[in-house]
Amino acid sequence: MLEGVGFQIEEVRYVQAGHWEDSLDAWDPAAKEILIFAEKGF
Repeated sequence: MLEGVGFQIEEVRYVQAGHWEDSLDAWDPAAKEILIFAEKGF
């Protein structure tokens, strides 16, 4: 969806809520959120 409106995806991580600095495996039960770093192209 982000790419469809002009964003370029820089990084995607699975994280635990409130602990965004630690990447988790997608199948980890603690991985409750997906953190996406994207940049809007001009």
